[in-house]
Amino acid sequence: MALLSVPFLQIQEKGSVTTMKLSRYTVAAAQQASFYQLPKFLFAEPYLSGLSNDGKILYALLRDRHSLSLKNGWVNNNNEIFILYSRQDMCEMIGRSLPTVRKVMKELIEYGLIEEEICEGYAPRIYLTTADEISFPSHKPDPTYLTPSVQNSEDLAADAAGKRNAEKAVKRAASTPPKEAAGYTE
Repeated sequence: MALLSVPFLQIQEKGSVTTMKLSRYTVAAAQQASFYQLPKFLFAEPYLSGLSNDGKILYALLRDRHSLSLKNGWVNNNNEIFILYSRQDMCEMIGRSLPTVRKVMKELIEYGLIEEEICEGYAPRIYLTTADEISFPSHKPDPTYLTPSVQNSEDLAADAAGKRNAEKAVKRAASTPPKEAAGYTE
């Protein structure tokens, strides 16, 4: 059996060339290696079938940053973990332009995979969402349950009041941001 192998990999970066020897994983190397986790639900859920690969990768990278958020104590009053991560840092991490990262973040928001809270003068707080298992009496979920809609003027008024309350909460939270994010502007 003939094997095709590429023994060396050359990486050009900032004017220099780094040559790396490629070799097979050993047990020790596999035990020490670190990997990003790509959640299975990003591939298994039919409603996410249109999510771009950049969106899936960025979600996985944001998910990986939860450990940094926990280490820094970036948790709100509801015990929800938030991430502080600039768009520029995202660009560098996934190797895409700023317009592409903005498009991917918009895509993640539209799919309901992330939520952002704007904090004036600071990095937006990024909250990841995850798929919770919901039991339904039949095999087919009620679509009105999954996608609630505002149906009358009373609901519209209640929705507007809720948004105002949420905005007030964001302003209160912004007045005491994590010290690591102080002075951040994007």
